[in-house]
Amino acid sequence: MRTVLYLRSGEMNLFNTLPKSIQAEWKDKIVEESIDAYESEDQLVAKMNGAPFVNDERYKAWAAKHSTGVQTSDSLLSDFPEDLLPSFFECIGACGLCAMIEMALGNGKLDDEAMNGLAALSVLRHQILTKNAVAA
Repeated sequence: MRTVLYLRSGEMNLFNTLPKSIQAEWKDKIVEESIDAYESEDQLVAKMNGAPFVNDERYKAWAAKHSTGVQTSDSLLSDFPEDLLPSFFECIGACGLCAMIEMALGNGKLDDEAMNGLAALSVLRHQILTKNAVAA
């Protein structure tokens, strides 16, 4: 399976600040994200209000822990209940994934594992954007 890293133009600017070794390894895997079917604030609020995980005690504990202070993308989800991730990503939508991708790229401390995780987030965002575009 080919690894793809979907980046928007602003994210590409952040990517270009990463160490040259990472840029060289990933430059042929980058695809410009051209779909712009992002969710409205009302859509995101509605998704979150109907999310099945919001009453889960593990989510509540995670939310309380991470509600204050600056978070980095590598620490933000490290203790998130894994079985809740699919519905969480669906709720934050492409907009939330953009924020996570930008945090990760802005962090600048990306190794091979982190870059693969970033690529996975970008593919997930692309899939959500594609779904949003079809539904529009």
